[in-house]
Amino acid sequence: MVSAFHSEHERIYSHAHRTAEVEFVDLRIRVRGAMATPKPSTPEAAIAGDPVKGVRTLRVQGQSYPEARIYERSRLSADDRVEGPAVIEQPDATIVVPQPMWRAWAPMAQFS
Repeated sequence: MVSAFHSEHERIYSHAHRTAEVEFVDLRIRVRGAMATPKPSTPEAAIAGDPVKGVRTLRVQGQSYPEARIYERSRLSADDRVEGPAVIEQPDATIVVPQPMWRAWAPMAQFS
């Protein structure tokens, strides 16, 4: 492989230092193939308890909402609707429902 590198380097740049060490600095590959399409899974059941864990001020695009509800995602069931302004928290993501008249929900029909 080292010999092939030096030969290609010489072909492209008209010189090669055949005793120099060769180091991979950037390696790019492209893979093509077919995979089966996974079927969506049914969301886990909500953990029992009140999904609202608090209220705080939410500021979105210069507008202040002093009574925004803060939800724990694991306590929401699939058909729960969250009306804005609100924040839905989970360990790996935060969902902001920014304004009144906005809502977030995940209808169960999407998972069947």
